[in-house]
Amino acid sequence: VVIAVIALPTRMLLQALKALSKSIKCGSNMRQISLSVTMHADEREGAMPSATNFAEPESSPDRIWVTALTRFVESWKVFLCPSAGNAKFGGDWANRSWHLKPGQL
Repeated sequence: VVIAVIALPTRMLLQALKALSKSIKCGSNMRQISLSVTMHADEREGAMPSATNFAEPESSPDRIWVTALTRFVESWKVFLCPSAGNAKFGGDWANRSWHLKPGQL
């Protein structure tokens, strides 16, 4: 009985800590993306990354915003939300966690 009384609050605490950890990681990822956008703009006289995506056949790597920002971050994983579970890149990136639209960040 004593073990059950201790185990339940411990499990609840661990779940809360896991959620907090994901939230902190998400904030860190967003900060890294923000810094990479700033560094990109600094190199290009204030120009923001293009909102072109993979679905456009004429897209070059320089015009795809994720590719343009990847060189400023340690890992492409910053573009995935830690809470998104097992989301994978694919096709038109339908499962991506964040995206840019023209004029929005």
